[in-house]
Amino acid sequence: MSANVQELYEHIQSLPLKDRLELLSRILADVKAHIEVREELEDWDRLSDEALAAFEKKL
Repeated sequence: MSANVQELYEHIQSLPLKDRLELLSRILADVKAHIEVREELEDWDRLSDEALAAFEKKL
């Protein structure tokens, strides 16, 4: 591990359990939000492709 990662790990380990659980909860919420945004962008991309295909078909 790099020095920065090791320091971060040690800092997290030194936190009280309550704070570590809160940090984990915040990280999981961020990951969930990222996944939701990615899925929404994939949906928009798919819809855009479908709309473009329909438009080209009518030409």
